[in-house]
Amino acid sequence: MKKILIASLILGGAIAAIPAARADSFNFYFSAPGGVSGSGTLVGTDIGYDAIYGTDDWLISSGTGTFDDGSVTGSISLIANPNADGSSELSPLGFAVYDDILLVPASGGSQLIDYNGLLFSFEGGELSFWDIGFGPQWAESVEPLGTGAGDFTITPEPGSLLLMGTGLLGAALLLLPKGRRPSLVSSASLL
Repeated sequence: MKKILIASLILGGAIAAIPAARADSFNFYFSAPGGVSGSGTLVGTDIGYDAIYGTDDWLISSGTGTFDDGSVTGSISLIANPNADGSSELSPLGFAVYDDILLVPASGGSQLIDYNGLLFSFEGGELSFWDIGFGPQWAESVEPLGTGAGDFTITPEPGSLLLMGTGLLGAALLLLPKGRRPSLVSSASLL
């Protein structure tokens, strides 16, 4: 009876943890001709469904990484949008308009940046990534000025919570009496 109670508690914890495994952080990688590249992590909050694009809009609140424009290499840090609704803002140096919105397709698929894009501080200047429908673009205010098109890949990072949820589920199944375990788990033994 005690094992069933413990298994039920662990199973309940696993079921509660799995929905929380939805990503709130994203890894990104950017590459463009001329040796231009960048990578890092973005963290944000889901601010709602956008019926026009069929996406969940995520307001990115922080982001760090590195960027190499082919001549200057350095760390980048997101310049957070002061508008909680994700409306666009002029950058502190007046270099670009940004909203720090990430579009996550509700039907699955690749995450996208929108036409106002993401803004980072970079080597005393600003670095902007955006997509106006022709593919991801980049531009920087750092001398020598750089701009161009490239590939922006963004992937969700739910790994740790998902791993915890499945681990708890597995532990709960192993605590069930042998007759009540699914056949795959019955062949496993407790350590």
